[in-house]
Amino acid sequence: MPKSAKYSLPAEHIKQLEDRCRAECRDLILCTADFLEFYYKRHGCDATLPNWSKKWMTHLLGRANTLNLPITRKILTQAMFFTIRVRQNFEHADRRMVYYPYTPSPPQCVPEHPTNPFKAKDVRRFMSSLQNITTEMTIRG
Repeated sequence: MPKSAKYSLPAEHIKQLEDRCRAECRDLILCTADFLEFYYKRHGCDATLPNWSKKWMTHLLGRANTLNLPITRKILTQAMFFTIRVRQNFEHADRRMVYYPYTPSPPQCVPEHPTNPFKAKDVRRFMSSLQNITTEMTIRG
């Protein structure tokens, strides 16, 4: 009885899958930020993450784990809440941009409890250390 052959995808295809997963993570962050911003403007209070966002995140994390991408629930949640706080406190912030509190050199200026919503003073303090993460969305058939 022959042993089963190990199948691996070509490197190009794996790169395309990784790019799609990253683009979908960006879309998740922006869609959730849009929802939370609209909810805040309409109701005047913060909302919890909607169920569709949680399900989408679970689906994406499974795919990211399969592709060995270093994406976690905490990273996505931090990016969602930080993006919404930047939008709320800076009118001219780009709505197509994902904002994340990050400095390229140590120590990182990330608060101890970054999943909690940021206050306006926190956003201003971390604006100097913001790295804008942009990824162009590509539609592939």
